[in-house]
Amino acid sequence: MNEHWYRDVVELSQDAIYVWCDGCFVFANRATARLFGFESPENLIGRRVYDFIHPDSIPIAQGRLQRLLAGEPLAPLELTMIRADGRVMDVESVATLFDYRGCAAAHVILRDIAERKALQRNQLQRAQADAAHQRLRAERDYFHQLFETTPNLAWTARPDGYIDYVNRRTLDYLSLQTHEIEGWSWQQFVHPDDLPGTMKRWSHSIETGELYETEMRLRASFAGEYRWHLARGIPVRNDQGNILRWVGTTTDIHDQKEARAVLEQSQIRLAEAVRLRTQDLLTANTALREEIEERKHVEKALRASREKLRKLSAHLQSARESERAAVAREIHDELGATLTAAKMDLHWFAKTLTDGQLPRADKLAEAVELVDSAIQTVKRIATELRPSILDHLGLWPALQWQLQEFELNFSIPCQIDPAPAGIVLENDAQTAVFRIFQEALTNVARHAQATRVRVDLRTERSGIVVKISDNGVGLPPGKIMEPNACGLQGMRERARTFGGEVKFEQAEGGGTSVLVKFPARFKVRKRTRHDHEAV
Repeated sequence: MNEHWYRDVVELSQDAIYVWCDGCFVFANRATARLFGFESPENLIGRRVYDFIHPDSIPIAQGRLQRLLAGEPLAPLELTMIRADGRVMDVESVATLFDYRGCAAAHVILRDIAERKALQRNQLQRAQADAAHQRLRAERDYFHQLFETTPNLAWTARPDGYIDYVNRRTLDYLSLQTHEIEGWSWQQFVHPDDLPGTMKRWSHSIETGELYETEMRLRASFAGEYRWHLARGIPVRNDQGNILRWVGTTTDIHDQKEARAVLEQSQIRLAEAVRLRTQDLLTANTALREEIEERKHVEKALRASREKLRKLSAHLQSARESERAAVAREIHDELGATLTAAKMDLHWFAKTLTDGQLPRADKLAEAVELVDSAIQTVKRIATELRPSILDHLGLWPALQWQLQEFELNFSIPCQIDPAPAGIVLENDAQTAVFRIFQEALTNVARHAQATRVRVDLRTERSGIVVKISDNGVGLPPGKIMEPNACGLQGMRERARTFGGEVKFEQAEGGGTSVLVKFPARFKVRKRTRHDHEAV
């Protein structure tokens, strides 16, 4: 075939025709230049063919070229190629092997199949749409059959929320025909208070494709009243995820909601009863703990009181034994010696008279002096045991006498005010006040290191108050509550026996003040011999 004649024929072809040799374009017609976006075929000569093949199609083209060079006949093949402007295009390629100037070459014919591909795609889309429509019709028929057998209110809606179907149960429940509830007519059966929330939730589901669920009250035609319903709807989507329609049900939950409300009220009442009962138990538990703590404190105080009483009793017993030992010692040492000397003088007088002699006057005087000494000793012991001035003159003279004895024995200046008039105490109460007074002076002498003592006595409506003050070192804090402070406890116990009290205070300018308060008229039992010995 003449090359010029071949070129003329090829240039008249509407299909792109080029010759591939050694990987490059060695010939191309005008249709090839137009297909790849060049002004003339000369722009393609010498360029690599693979530069115009889409990367996804290069492996296919390489394999096709190898089979072609091997002499294998090839059928037409669809490839994806790239224009000079970068646009991707679909072509159909037919290649044959021939000798080009002594070299193996390929004669290639390309045909743009974009329109055919578009037609195929349209046909495929129409087929898919028809299949989806058929499937949708089948699904709709299935849903309709399913919904007609359910006892609940069932419905379907378009993607925009337009109600296009309700089952027979819905029509009977609302006493409607199908055309009367299509679209948005269902809103007229919703309670006015529930309609805004229902519409808001339904619009949100339509916009987002989320599951639709809400509680609302619907007017039932047969009952003429609103009843609570639970409405649920789910979207039906195609393979691309687009919503084709909505399907849903509406269930009467009025009885369940009322039962739930009753149950909630019962739970509230039960919770309140449990709270009140718990509060009562907590209060009782707190009271019980307080009572237990109080009992513990009482038991502790009782044990402490018993310990104090035990030590006080031991102290009193020791004091009694000491007093008895002192009395016995004085009787033995002084009174016994005096009586023994008097006895010896009497024996001498007896012997002298037996011999017929007269006793000497000096001997008789000595005997009389011994008897007087014995009498004074007896008086002193009796006074120490119980001053007779307390019985004969009363409480205040006894206190004055005791204070004078204290000042004489310890050389501590003392001051006492005149006795107020109208003071009346029972005998045993006077004795208690006197003993407390003695104990207070004893404590001053032993512990106070005082240089001055003052005694005041005043009357009050409830009785009398005796105040013994000193300017000593004072009473250490907590000393009164110490178990070993038997003297102080004894003073308090004496006062309590007669309804009185004893207080210990810090005196002005230092020192201690002892306040003894006794009722002015206090009735006590008659004293016994044992009580006199105890004093």
